Amino acid sequence: MLGNNVNFVYDILMSSDLRTVACFVGRTGLGQPVLSRALNKIAQHTGRLATHRQGRSIVYAITRSVRSLPHAIPVHDVSPEGSASLMGTLTSLEGCGYLVVAANGRS
Repeated sequence: MLGNNVNFVYDILMSSDLRTVACFVGRTGLGQPVLSRALNKIAQHTGRLATHRQGRSIVYAITRSVRSLPHAIPVHDVSPEGSASLMGTLTSLEGCGYLVVAANGRS
């Protein structure tokens, strides 16, 4: 057991869409420092916390395994000549599908 706040935040991450700290504050009533500590504990304990910067905010989600594939799968564009270039990554998430991040960092 990691603590009530950590379990509460983890349960929200497991069942919801991508979340920002501001969304967590509004939904849980917990303060930003408490949420940051909970997110750090989740990352350390599970190794499955995905973070991505969207504009000025950082979004958080829990990754999920799909068969034996890695959590972040590189996506390439293959030209007719056969050369491949990285387009971005595809990350499978609990509760909400996938996070697609282009090679330039946009999601």
